[in-house]
Amino acid sequence: MRVSIDRGWVLRWAPAGLALVFVLLQLIGMRQEAAYNDSYRYGMLTMKILGASEQEAHDESIQMICKRGALGYEQARTLHPVQLFTNPPMLDSSYADCVRSVPTADDFPPNSPRYQAIFENRYGYPLMSAPLAKVLGLERGMLLTAWLIAAGAGLMVFLLLRLFGATRGVALIGQVLFYVLPVGYWSARTLAEGSMVLTTLITIAGAWFLLQRNIKLGLALVVGGQLLGFLVKFSQVTMLSLTLVAAAVGIWLFDRQRRHLGTVVLAINSILVLAVSLLVPKILGWPGFSESLQDTFTEHFASPDVDVPWYRFVMFNKAYWTWFVQEQGNRPLLLVAIIVGAVALWRWQRSVALLVVAAGMTGIATEVAHPMWGEFDRLYTPVWVIAAIGLPLVWSLAERRRAATGTTPVPRVPAEDAPAPAEPNPEREAVTSGAPPGRTEL
Repeated sequence: MRVSIDRGWVLRWAPAGLALVFVLLQLIGMRQEAAYNDSYRYGMLTMKILGASEQEAHDESIQMICKRGALGYEQARTLHPVQLFTNPPMLDSSYADCVRSVPTADDFPPNSPRYQAIFENRYGYPLMSAPLAKVLGLERGMLLTAWLIAAGAGLMVFLLLRLFGATRGVALIGQVLFYVLPVGYWSARTLAEGSMVLTTLITIAGAWFLLQRNIKLGLALVVGGQLLGFLVKFSQVTMLSLTLVAAAVGIWLFDRQRRHLGTVVLAINSILVLAVSLLVPKILGWPGFSESLQDTFTEHFASPDVDVPWYRFVMFNKAYWTWFVQEQGNRPLLLVAIIVGAVALWRWQRSVALLVVAAGMTGIATEVAHPMWGEFDRLYTPVWVIAAIGLPLVWSLAERRRAATGTTPVPRVPAEDAPAPAEPNPEREAVTSGAPPGRTEL
């Protein structure tokens, strides 16, 4: 008995199904969620948005961090071949000791007011987390928000591939790649990476509509994505605007069909947003790149400011990228994936390639600004977008080439569905072979 499955129905609901599976997988791995220092800062902002006092916000945030840390210590004990059998469980005691050791926000390191000021303007992810945090509690609300943001970013990859002309099947492959590559992992953490990736993809979708001469929708998505990104982390918008200016110039030079008003609007908007992202923080007194350099070279302001941070910045990058090249020589997955993805995007459509590479290059720019080898896989997260969108197009390019050369394979028909062989007909065979009817050609 054969079960009939509506293939169209499956393909129609597959993107939502994949997003749901991704969220469920995060739920399975929830106990391994790490205690990130930045998560404490975002937890504080989330609680303040909900109306909590400074101390109430600290209490909720430190409980979240201490619980994560205690689970990590307990897991380390259970996975140790000796401690599993010799050391008693310490989940409750570790949690209680952690909470007691940090009674106020000023006791949570790094506790320099200059370091805390770096996070005070990053309201994007906390604003997204606040509704669920109010209903589910801070920890669960922030976790579920991060998972939904990452799932939504994967859906955006699917949508972008469809906008770029890929089939549903190819777009689904891109969505799966997003979820299983490091960009999916880091987007689902209680950090700002997921929000940054999502707003970047929304901006790229808007840029694509601008290239299709849909000015109103394109500009709305571009401005909306950049505004949300500004709330998440304004430095990310600065880098994205810079790369989009370069992309617009490249599109004008290499894609004659896109030399129209939409490309000009993309370039002008990107230049304006770049200026705003540089001027507004300065006017409002927000910490800028120079302060970020001092944060890096003073270990979060634990020591006096350095005299020549830019010199150290250049030398530190030199040392870092030397190490990075050596690292990629041993484990070249990242370079191979983004190079193959970028080439596939370029062969698919040059304007598409320039937009997606512009999004991915924000990860490289972030890594240049913060060349921290211990955090490199998190900091360059957006660069994986090139692989997630580009690699599935390798299959589409192969199909396109087979169709162009007339070598597209004929679908095989199952034996039970194949038509029965025709009965022999000497008259028809004779006509086909050129022999007179009624005679059989020898």
